[in-house]
Amino acid sequence: MSGTGLEFKSFKVQRPNFTVEVEDFKSDLHEAIELQAPSGFGKTSIIRAILGLEAHAGEVKLQGVQLLLLPVHKRKIGMVFQDQVLF
Repeated sequence: MSGTGLEFKSFKVQRPNFTVEVEDFKSDLHEAIELQAPSGFGKTSIIRAILGLEAHAGEVKLQGVQLLLLPVHKRKIGMVFQDQVLF
């Protein structure tokens, strides 16, 4: 099955101490994506922006749908935290 999965265009998350930018990026539908960088490089900020929990500039689309247009509860995206301290 082909089609567009996740797509970033001019994506930027502005934080007090740093800015995270993603160059224009497009994945195929059902393609696995891995964010890999040292601690503090903004991986969680990118994921939180996709989820709708963090403000960002630019576009993020999932299967061609602009995520900014969807409320958080209709995005059908989840996040599992790496740290299990809460459990």
